[in-house]
Amino acid sequence: MKSIKSRSWTSWVLGAGAVGVPPHVFELSDTRLRYARFEDTKGSLEGRFYREVELPAELFLAGPLGGQMRDTEAFDRCLRDLLAETDAPFESASLMLPDRWLRTILVELLDQRGGLEEMLRWRLKKLVPFLVDDLRVRGIEAYQPEATGTSKILVGFAIEQLLEELETAFSRCGIRLGQITNRSLGIVSALSQQSDLRGVALVEDGSYSLVFVQGREALMMRFKALQLVESSNGLEELVRRDLRVTRGFLEKEYPGFRLSRSLFCGPKEDETIWLSLLEEGLGAPSQTLGEGDLRPTSSPLAEPWSVISPLMGVAGMEAT
Repeated sequence: MKSIKSRSWTSWVLGAGAVGVPPHVFELSDTRLRYARFEDTKGSLEGRFYREVELPAELFLAGPLGGQMRDTEAFDRCLRDLLAETDAPFESASLMLPDRWLRTILVELLDQRGGLEEMLRWRLKKLVPFLVDDLRVRGIEAYQPEATGTSKILVGFAIEQLLEELETAFSRCGIRLGQITNRSLGIVSALSQQSDLRGVALVEDGSYSLVFVQGREALMMRFKALQLVESSNGLEELVRRDLRVTRGFLEKEYPGFRLSRSLFCGPKEDETIWLSLLEEGLGAPSQTLGEGDLRPTSSPLAEPWSVISPLMGVAGMEAT
């Protein structure tokens, strides 16, 4: 496994390597498998096709980083059912995983002479409560507004056995996974390249991620699980406190930090409360993510931007 080093956070690969366009993108979660096809037309990504299938209940083992498949044959059936509905055959694709399954963390390295991957594994053992020897680990050079004398590395990690099972399952269907990434990195790539600093909250059932982006470079990414919160009032207070802490950290880490707006990307039913929480916690106007916040694109697809935009961002990684 070779580590990838790139200045751009959108060049993120946990798989076998980037593939050409038109890009085909799958998204996998505990409950569903999605597929979308995009085309790069004169610098604009156009959504061409979308389908999804539900997965059997508890198909994956539960765990803080997800878990292996309980029934590989059941997953194969779902994948083949989805492929039977696609509008054209293909042999390579990208896979987007939940942020809970593919985590990211920023680390600082003073010396990489021992080999980047070895150094990252050594640092992760001190930073995360997971068995690092069981993980696939990759690192890319992160954006730094000013020279600091150290290297900031964005580290991505996921369970090796789960990734191998997924790669093998797709291979059985004749598809090579060139790129394996997550929703947060998908949304970074999907956003328009503007100079202002924006925050994005990607909200899913039982968790959320915060991403702070300037242009299409991310200054900070973090994931928060909510499974143990028992009431809506407790959830709101946890999020409110977390947003205040995050804002304080960014103001300390980046002098002159000024957030122009925060964007909500999640289920329609959560929109009202999250817009209020974001505005209060981050101290900037909040709005629901829409087409105007994204790189040049057009999508005749019926699904909301909260579904399409991360998929489109992953397609954009392949198209650039």
